[in-house]
Amino acid sequence: MNASSRPLSRSVSGLLSALIALTPVSLLSGAAIAQSTPPDVGAPGDLSRGGATYVFDPPSPPDLGSPPGRQRGGASRDGVTLSEASSDNPISCPSVAHPLTALAPAFELPDANQDGTSDGESVWGYTTETHPTLWFYTPHILTPERAAEFVLLDNEGNEVYRTTLVEPEMSAGIVQVSLPETVALEENKMYEWYFLVNCDAGNPMYTRGGIQRVALDANLTNQIQQASLAEQAALYASNGIWYDALTILMELRLANPTDRTIATNLLTFLESARLQEMAEMPIGSCCSVE
Repeated sequence: MNASSRPLSRSVSGLLSALIALTPVSLLSGAAIAQSTPPDVGAPGDLSRGGATYVFDPPSPPDLGSPPGRQRGGASRDGVTLSEASSDNPISCPSVAHPLTALAPAFELPDANQDGTSDGESVWGYTTETHPTLWFYTPHILTPERAAEFVLLDNEGNEVYRTTLVEPEMSAGIVQVSLPETVALEENKMYEWYFLVNCDAGNPMYTRGGIQRVALDANLTNQIQQASLAEQAALYASNGIWYDALTILMELRLANPTDRTIATNLLTFLESARLQEMAEMPIGSCCSVE
């Protein structure tokens, strides 16, 4: 997939500004993020105990609240949802069996939508990588007219990175977005991302969520250094490091498309985050950006 950087369309920029304005200040403050609970180590997936598992063990949320998000994409304009589109409010994306989806765990917010500050759920995960990879399912062919855009914001709402994804020759499937060497995540800061598909100039479909880089303790670091790739994925999964576990399992699946054990491990992992249907979707070998 070809990935090129270009300015966000005016409508997308306006949507992002509106969404950011609705995010509680406490969730964008450095103080809130710095106190996030670190991942537990020595969980049941500790290989030294013979307990390797690909089931994701969710970590505790940040102490001052979970970042709002949207795991499965929808579109809205002045309260009009995608399903309510009409000739006066056209949508250029056809109906699909599976919506635009972020491959990231979602957690229900107890006070969802009561104050208009969230989409009803929290979507976020940990990584240990400075330049992590995020994965998304797009049900639509990405063309110059219907491109996907990825935007990353820091914990104060400032834009850190953005890129546009276009691939007319690729059918619907899972795409990856790897942060370039010029964009490095700082530890213990929650970054917010958006992945949008421009179905309509004023009404893009989008998902949103968070990613936080954390440091592992010496014991878990030592286990990972001595483990195979498959074992590393199990260790990350059982210790709540979502993005690293997912990336390893996806890359193993790409490299070994007929390996049933790898396919089963990926399915087990995705099932634990209620994303099991994504295990059957084709994976594109893209979209690292230089």
